[in-house]
Amino acid sequence: MALAVQNGVHTELTLLHPAGGMSTDIDSQRLEEDVMTWLAIDKGRQIVFVSFTLIIYEYFITLDKEIQYFWSGRWTPSRVLYLVNRYLPPIIMACDRAIRAIFGLSAVALFTIQGE
Repeated sequence: MALAVQNGVHTELTLLHPAGGMSTDIDSQRLEEDVMTWLAIDKGRQIVFVSFTLIIYEYFITLDKEIQYFWSGRWTPSRVLYLVNRYLPPIIMACDRAIRAIFGLSAVALFTIQGE
């Protein structure tokens, strides 16, 4: 027997062994570990989505001040650092999502690549 959580509801799963009998404890432990891993991956995806959304929201609400103060002066090393710090992370996040979407890198593929 293994536990699964979906939409905050705990349910028990009974596994049948391929030979027709009940599954072993090792099978149910592995299933429980897999379910917990999938839940952790889902939480991670939610956190990334919320973070990206907040970054984009912050860009829009501060755009007028950025244009007024940042884009009107001469270029200095601190301005370059600001530019890299402000725009590189969302570019990297967007590229990561695009690569995963184009090549279909799902959690299953990542498990396979990582050898789990």
